[in-house]
Amino acid sequence: MLFSVIYAIFVTDMFLNLNRDFMIQIRYKELASGKYSVYLDIYTKDLNGHSRRQYDFLGIYVSCDYNKVKRIKDEDKEKIRRANAIKAKRELETIDVTHGLPRTKETSKIDLFFAIEQILKKEFDANLRSALKYLKIFANRSKLPIGDIDDNFIDDFWKYLSNQIAHNTAITYFKRLRSYINKAIKSKILSNNPFKEYQLPSIQEVEREVLSFNEIQKLQNTKTNFNPVIRQAFLFSCFSGLRFSDIRNLTWDNIKDNQIVIKQKKTFEKTGKIFYYPLSEQAKIILSEMEHYQSDDKVFSDFPTNSHVNLKLKEWASSAGIDKNLSFHTSRHTFGTLGISSGIDLYSMQKLLGHAKIEMTQHYAKIVNEKLRADVMKFPTLKKLM
Repeated sequence: MLFSVIYAIFVTDMFLNLNRDFMIQIRYKELASGKYSVYLDIYTKDLNGHSRRQYDFLGIYVSCDYNKVKRIKDEDKEKIRRANAIKAKRELETIDVTHGLPRTKETSKIDLFFAIEQILKKEFDANLRSALKYLKIFANRSKLPIGDIDDNFIDDFWKYLSNQIAHNTAITYFKRLRSYINKAIKSKILSNNPFKEYQLPSIQEVEREVLSFNEIQKLQNTKTNFNPVIRQAFLFSCFSGLRFSDIRNLTWDNIKDNQIVIKQKKTFEKTGKIFYYPLSEQAKIILSEMEHYQSDDKVFSDFPTNSHVNLKLKEWASSAGIDKNLSFHTSRHTFGTLGISSGIDLYSMQKLLGHAKIEMTQHYAKIVNEKLRADVMKFPTLKKLM
């Protein structure tokens, strides 16, 4: 009995915290006989925002309205326990609102495509969107019930995914799907994760393209005929470490007291943290030059798409005589290696790059160490005396 009461309280608390558009409460209707009929007051709101209210009488009769009387009489304790148990069960059966999932008693029938699409309507998640795209192509059907996903399906999907895109990207998309389903399980929406036990291969070590300071100087000295904002944004990122998305969304309001202040958007997995990035002297110089191009509140106005920017960066590198496959993310890698080469410690670089784990920052130290080993081999050797 005690377990049932605690469980009912736990489920009720879970629902109140999960979604304010869903509520089931126990209420009491006074009868002519003086008894009270126990019923459920059920309020729900669908995906279109339409609310619905219904009442479900349980056929349970007690002596008091226990929303007004706190002490439960001995004769009513078992009846109240049953009412709470029914309420808890109804909540679990009706759950749908946390991530816009359809109501169903059988979670195996939940359409995974639909569930993910509801997430994407509420927040931007590029990896989840891409993972869904490939999952739909692979499944080749309009709906994918979670119960249809077994070990063979997952194994075939991984083989398909790894043949379509880069190895590490495939792992990222696969993990994103698994993470979403884990969240749904914690929210009691799903009961099992078919992706959970699948063993993914290890991330492959990828050689990161970086620029030396001399190569950055070459780019600076090379004239271009494309959008000058691309030049300035790339050079600014080389000396600030900002990602493409941060550069594109950067406003003058983000520049405060010689530092960049960025509030991370709330997403399915992350809370909205605030990050502070002190500006280097070169970054300040570039910002002062950007005032000439200012047309709105964005620092880098009319900034093109990532693919267009990467195309122009490759042209720029070729014109400067730099034989490297530049992308915008090269600027962030360059910032990391320049910082460590200049004597900034790993912990400080971790903060400047916004890395969650120090292991991510250690990649840049490894690049610097490999360059040092290559440089030391340039020392001449002595000839033996005869």
